[in-house]
Amino acid sequence: MNQAISFAVAPDGRIFVAEKPGVIRVIQNGQVLATPFLDINEQVNSHHDRGMLGIALDPDFANNGYVYVQYSVELNPTNPDEVNFNSPAGGELIRIKASATNPNIADLTAKMQRTRLATSILTTRVT
Repeated sequence: MNQAISFAVAPDGRIFVAEKPGVIRVIQNGQVLATPFLDINEQVNSHHDRGMLGIALDPDFANNGYVYVQYSVELNPTNPDEVNFNSPAGGELIRIKASATNPNIADLTAKMQRTRLATSILTTRVT
């Protein structure tokens, strides 16, 4: 594990662990699976105290496979974070779905619901 920050337990006992750099791992039967559930480290701003912030499973996860993840994003990619934090950062909350064929990985072909939080602006889009 690399800087585990949050976890959620599925009804079947699997544990989904969010890592600060932007990776979600699954622990099944006491073993960390080799393939991550999700790796979005290219989208996550993990500078200093930023990064992946939390994970939650949908109350009906056993039926719908929805996983919710919150993480920091860079709002000004042309002027990324410096040590002195002069650039703004925002947050993003996404809903992803576990694969129907392998519930230990995310279905990256499914539409991803995103909510971007930046200063006082809240926007929602489907990608």
